[in-house]
Amino acid sequence: MKINYILSVTVFLILIMAGISPVEAYAGETRACNQCHQYPPKLINISANITSITVNPGQLFTVNISWSGGNPSGNTEINWPSDFNGIADKRNNSQFNFAPSIPASGFNPNGTALTNLTAPGIPGSYIVRVYATTGSWGGNPKETNYTDVEVTVLEPVYGAPHITGFSPSTATVTNNAGESRAFSIITNQTVNVTWLINGTQVQPENISVSAVSYTNTNATQGAWNVTAIAENKNGTSVQKWDWIVVPATPGSPGITGYGPTSPVKNNAGATGAFNVTLNQTSNITWYLNGTQVQFNENVTEARYTNTSAGQGFWNITAIAQNVFGTVRQTWDWIISLPIPATGAPKITGFDPASSAGDTAGMTRAFTVTVNQTANVTWLINGTQVQFNESVTEAKYTNTSAATGSWNVTAVAGNKNGNDMKVWDWSVSPAAPAYGAPAITGYNPASLVSDTAGDTRSFRVTLNQTANVTWYINGTQVQLNESTTSARYTNTSASKGIWIVKATATNPNGIVSKEWTWTVTKYVPAEKIIAGVDIKPETLNLASRGTLKAFITLPDGYDVKDIDLDTVRAEGARAVKGEISNKGGGTLIVTFNRQDMAGVPAGNDITVWVTGKIRSNGVLVGFEGSDEINVLDSGNGKRYDDDEDNEDDDEEYEHGSHNDREENEHDEEDDEEDHASIENANNGNTVNINIEDNYGEITINNNFYNNVNKNSDKQQTKGKNKENKKKSHEKDGDED
Repeated sequence: MKINYILSVTVFLILIMAGISPVEAYAGETRACNQCHQYPPKLINISANITSITVNPGQLFTVNISWSGGNPSGNTEINWPSDFNGIADKRNNSQFNFAPSIPASGFNPNGTALTNLTAPGIPGSYIVRVYATTGSWGGNPKETNYTDVEVTVLEPVYGAPHITGFSPSTATVTNNAGESRAFSIITNQTVNVTWLINGTQVQPENISVSAVSYTNTNATQGAWNVTAIAENKNGTSVQKWDWIVVPATPGSPGITGYGPTSPVKNNAGATGAFNVTLNQTSNITWYLNGTQVQFNENVTEARYTNTSAGQGFWNITAIAQNVFGTVRQTWDWIISLPIPATGAPKITGFDPASSAGDTAGMTRAFTVTVNQTANVTWLINGTQVQFNESVTEAKYTNTSAATGSWNVTAVAGNKNGNDMKVWDWSVSPAAPAYGAPAITGYNPASLVSDTAGDTRSFRVTLNQTANVTWYINGTQVQLNESTTSARYTNTSASKGIWIVKATATNPNGIVSKEWTWTVTKYVPAEKIIAGVDIKPETLNLASRGTLKAFITLPDGYDVKDIDLDTVRAEGARAVKGEISNKGGGTLIVTFNRQDMAGVPAGNDITVWVTGKIRSNGVLVGFEGSDEINVLDSGNGKRYDDDEDNEDDDEEYEHGSHNDREENEHDEEDDEEDHASIENANNGNTVNINIEDNYGEITINNNFYNNVNKNSDKQQTKGKNKENKKKSHEKDGDED
């Protein structure tokens, strides 16, 4: 016992003489911990998630430390020391920045902790060491253990940054609508990253990063281009993905509304109307007592009307079906014979009351309801103004009440007798308006923007009756007479800046409203490039005939998948479409020429044909164009379109019988068009009367003698056709 005491005192004195205070031998010291704690240890263990790493100068990286075997009743500490003085096994900790340098301390014998390390700015190979220590001076055992991490700092990168990794790893990515999708990149140097979808930034710029991601949590149906742009002072690197989002797979179609309610009761001869509304596009087949009577394709609502069902019990069924399932709606329809009317017809309802008063120029309606079918004759002061045959309800409307006292009579009669209703209608003079007319309302705003081919309406409202004249760039285009509200609609906007002006005049004065209307050129988006051949090669906007676009698609696409309802030629809707087997498949689409009034006149005018095709369950746009000659609708002389139609027949003579038959009909239409224009030209003036809700519009169009000019055009057209023919022959030789 005495010997142990003496030995302990001796050790204590030796430590004092060596300058090592045993009181300072604790886990938190800044020097290497194996100088005063036992090594190798018996219990304490430490490890890191990495043993080596390669980084750029000044790069930040993270080390995850795990330890176990600490003393539960004493202090356990994790320490990245910076002082290795007196330690033979040197490390480079002093050249790194540790945050934190002591990631854990206290009564935690087991655990994990993170430390962020910043690499030196000088390239080279380094080793850093982290210690786990337990115990302190006293009764607890003092142990230490450590682990090393080798760090290689690369030479600085002076070239443009490179994207060294990205996810998803494929250039094309597919999701269902509503799903979440993450995109990420890794670069070989610190960069700023911008994320774009279809050219629009979707996330704040990521600053000074070498790994970054973007996540979209609600994919919307469509085709999207996702782009990550990584850039710094050395240059730029880009990663792109084509992101295809297809519709989410729905359940079976559901009927969200229908009418009428069942059972439905009518008298024989009455009209029965039935309708359904769906929650998704389906084909709807209608049956009457099990026999199909109607089919509606690719709709979300449909209506079936029967006007000739006889007495009896009928079952009406609407079956909606698509690839996801089927749903049906059934009605019981009971039709009875009408009860024959007895006695003379009787007017059971009328409007207005027996007397009516209005101001000159106002509109007044008179109505009667009869208890049986009858003919209703309308008279004003004994003069017949209207006749309604075989009705139970009738209405007469006078839109231009004149000052005076008028007797309005409705006489309902049939073989059973007659009944009548008489109104005293007093019309007083309109109160005069004082001062010049004023525009009390207008639409749209003064600055208007549209795309070529769009429809645009302009409207003004006045405080008194006036004539409203409409002008575009100083040229009159419409006149509305004696009105307080007028509207002008342009259905074929062409590129340019247009001044639209409405001028209201009456004896009291004049007032005007101007709009600046900017129409930009239609620019097709990125779509499938289709082959388009337009026949005939000359479009006369004065013609009432048709023209055709022969559409072919690249390999991998089938013209049978084109949605005809989406096909447009410079905004004009397709009126007919047929498929020819020539050349692997050609869709022949017919357009009304007068629907293409927005196409500018001239030679070699590019006409765009656009539409959508269903590919892999998704509607994808396509476009193509052809150059044709376009004659202005005001030109009195027309090109001979028959020659072009003959070329069409010859070029597609191996197509369907319907192709050839339709060309023949087009030739007949063209001959009628020629006759119509030439007859009109004999009188030098064509009067076109158009009537709408705002009055009658008369447009006088003078024709001029352009025989020589048209003759030159015909010669040019002949040369063009000859050149085309030679070009085709040359292509055939090469093939």
